[in-house]
Amino acid sequence: MGDSMDLLFSDVAMPGMSGPELMAEVRRLRPSLAVLLMSGLPPADPETAEQKDPSPPEIPLVQKPFQMEELLRAVRTALDRPPPD
Repeated sequence: MGDSMDLLFSDVAMPGMSGPELMAEVRRLRPSLAVLLMSGLPPADPETAEQKDPSPPEIPLVQKPFQMEELLRAVRTALDRPPPD
């Protein structure tokens, strides 16, 4: 994988491999790569604390459908975060 990629932007739910699984594989090769996930699944229910999106809580997540401004803010947030330990 080349060093020209700054951000992994992936859906959470995909056939064959989830976004978090893809993130784990890519981070094995590029630990400092910024990650942003998107999902059309309903967010977690605060009353039951049931997490419907299987994305790690420390990873920025945008809910589909999203506006361009929201996406740009999330990209900036993902790129500005310090790399994971």
